[in-house]
Amino acid sequence: MDTIKNTEINFASCLKKEPDDETFNRFSDALSGHYPFVLYSSHSYFPAKKTKLIANKISKGLIYVHKNLDTVTCRSFRNIDWNTAVSRQPNSYQLYLHTLNPLCILCEACLAEKEKEGKDFYIKKAVRLFDSWLNFASTPNLSFGNIFIWGDHTVAGRTFVLLLFLLALHRTEAPLEYRKKVYSVILYHGEWLRNDSNYTPTNNHGIMQDRALVFLGVLTGNDEWLNHAVDRLVKQKEISYTREHVHVENSSSYAQMVYTMFMGIQQFLADNGKHSLSYRLGKNSRNYEEYLKWLTMPNGYFVQMGDSGAYRTEHAPPATATKKLYPLSGLYFYISSTADGEDSVNRTYKMFKCGFCSRTHKHADDLSFVLYSKGKDIFTDCGYYGYGKSAYREYLTSALAHNTVTVDNFSYVPYLNDVRCNVIIYNAELNKKYDLTEGVNKLYTGTIIRRSFVSADDMTFIHDRISSDKRHTYSQLFHLNESIEIISASDKEVLLKINDEFTVRLVQYLPAKLSVYTGDIQNPGYGIVSRKTNKLTPTTTLKFDTAGRNGCFITGIFIVDRNNRVRHFDKKLSFENITVDTKSLTVRAGSSAIKLHTLKGEMKFTWLLLKHWIIKFYDRHMKPWLQKRGKKT
Repeated sequence: MDTIKNTEINFASCLKKEPDDETFNRFSDALSGHYPFVLYSSHSYFPAKKTKLIANKISKGLIYVHKNLDTVTCRSFRNIDWNTAVSRQPNSYQLYLHTLNPLCILCEACLAEKEKEGKDFYIKKAVRLFDSWLNFASTPNLSFGNIFIWGDHTVAGRTFVLLLFLLALHRTEAPLEYRKKVYSVILYHGEWLRNDSNYTPTNNHGIMQDRALVFLGVLTGNDEWLNHAVDRLVKQKEISYTREHVHVENSSSYAQMVYTMFMGIQQFLADNGKHSLSYRLGKNSRNYEEYLKWLTMPNGYFVQMGDSGAYRTEHAPPATATKKLYPLSGLYFYISSTADGEDSVNRTYKMFKCGFCSRTHKHADDLSFVLYSKGKDIFTDCGYYGYGKSAYREYLTSALAHNTVTVDNFSYVPYLNDVRCNVIIYNAELNKKYDLTEGVNKLYTGTIIRRSFVSADDMTFIHDRISSDKRHTYSQLFHLNESIEIISASDKEVLLKINDEFTVRLVQYLPAKLSVYTGDIQNPGYGIVSRKTNKLTPTTTLKFDTAGRNGCFITGIFIVDRNNRVRHFDKKLSFENITVDTKSLTVRAGSSAIKLHTLKGEMKFTWLLLKHWIIKFYDRHMKPWLQKRGKKT
């Protein structure tokens, strides 16, 4: 708390420093040549076409901070309560409020106006709003204890809003003294961003900070700021991606955001003649984009994973490649080829997930999968809702909200300790006729869950094996997209309607008890999905249960046409000609034999258990002994 208070006092004192005319004029000229929201704008939080509409509402006292969050009404900007935390996402509201998103909207409306009268109207409102915030932020008795004023994400975003504000002031010929005051505030933000004690070195918030500092470094001509920001960004890039060029933050939305930030910074540096710095950031960019393509479903939306909503992407999925395995990152993807005369949006898409190397934006989604086909997300990830503590957030981040296996209707905590032994894709065999990917989740106490995920074009087979030292109820979960209709449902088979041409047949080949849950958005739990921040939609969850010390599921999922045929690459097989031998764990699909279990996989799993035992023995016995011996010597 003392640190926060000192920061506020220092901020207040910076307002007394007036920059010299030459420095300020040089900065203003540079600013006029760059629209600050090239790298940041309100369009991420509000539709661009509604900028003027929302600006008018803000002018009347409705404080908008985000399209999906509630608004607050105030009698005048002098009466804004800057500690207000409304809506079901109070932390997000505070973050966007102190990023000054309402100010950003007013400035964009001002700059878009052609008539002087309109420009003056918006800039006067912007000045009053900014003055209200400035008084709050620079007065310790008012702002003490508010952690969002000087947060990494907040300061990074607010820097660009202040640049936009200064640009609007400059173009409306606001008094020079006032413009200099805003410039002093901006310089203080630069000093704050440069200070490593304020820096977040291990996730996207640090990248946001450096993006703002790069922009300020170029505009002010401060090479020390610029070089320091690029040095930190190079380290961030090494941390942000695995050796497979997969973004580590367990989220398709954040993978897109981080890629876009890096590419935007790189382009900005190149456009401003900083080619050597741009080159340092530009290595391997094509490989990072390849990962984004695999995250993109055929309908042009990112697959929901971790803290992700349903968002469109500019990255087209692979046109010819049909499969991709990222073993170190714990991901398998499949995208079917386009049949003759078929719209590419109807291709089949699958993702299987097991493994992580960072807990950032991580859900308990190991051994989960998604399935998309014929233009629809069939078995879906249920989203994230938001970041505030709530029963909805707790449910949606749990294993219960993913297409995976749970124990006794509980989730698990994604610990990083020994993660390469506890949660991993330990075996994969990619063949012409099918792909077999095997993963393990050992994060449930005393329980080991193994899943074989077998992809054979429009056929998918899942073999789950669970072992424990106690008796439990094991549940296999399938979360349906909101538009998927259940035609019939029994313990042995569920028939789902995709459209008039295709259905999905989900078949259980071993005994299991089915429960069907229809969601209620008033109650967190099975049968709800979140596609956007603060938004919930009812859907349906299928839950198959079995009980015992050990458990097993063998499940087949088939995309079936109206003639009861299933596509297997260049062939169409009659559903009746697809059989599963539960003893030999072999599928006979026409003339093709598909294995659900391999000796190679069993050997790898045995080695994994041995490796884990060795690690635990070393940590419990050898390491303390060696440390004790080292102290004596």
